[in-house]
Amino acid sequence: MDGFAIRFNDIRPDASFEIIGESRAGIPFDGEVAAATAVRINTGALIPECADAVVPVEDCEETNGSICLTAAVKAGQHIRKKGEEFETGDLLLKSATVIRPPQMALLAFLRLAADAVFQPPRVSICVTGIAFRHVKDSAKDCQVPDSDSPMLSSAVAASGTQDLSISRVDPRAN
Repeated sequence: MDGFAIRFNDIRPDASFEIIGESRAGIPFDGEVAAATAVRINTGALIPECADAVVPVEDCEETNGSICLTAAVKAGQHIRKKGEEFETGDLLLKSATVIRPPQMALLAFLRLAADAVFQPPRVSICVTGIAFRHVKDSAKDCQVPDSDSPMLSSAVAASGTQDLSISRVDPRAN
């Protein structure tokens, strides 16, 4: 929440808070919030020491380096605690979940490397027997078109396999 980090117990009618610094995402305020002071804070920034409420910028009037509150404030408002997103034992991804962009973002947020997931299997289909011929090859009356390998390769590709090979073996060859 863009606003000002303050100490909740310092709120009084007509109180004024001197702005003593800023906490930005990636660049935290280096100090603590003292009595009747405020630190400008941007969404995603760390809460400064001793602050326990964030007042949205639209709920303040800023004048000459100080703010006055224009709306009610609750202790702890707009502050997220470290680790509150998930609890121990929460199921975040089911086994065999296909990793797509949203799941990859979750893994990155949890600081898990993408290589912590299983790679797609490599599959090779080997067609044996002289009775089957590739559908584009000329066939003798005693041979039938090979319908198994196109069906198997289609099923394997649909399962997410990226490395597929098909070979034909003539059992008469030495």
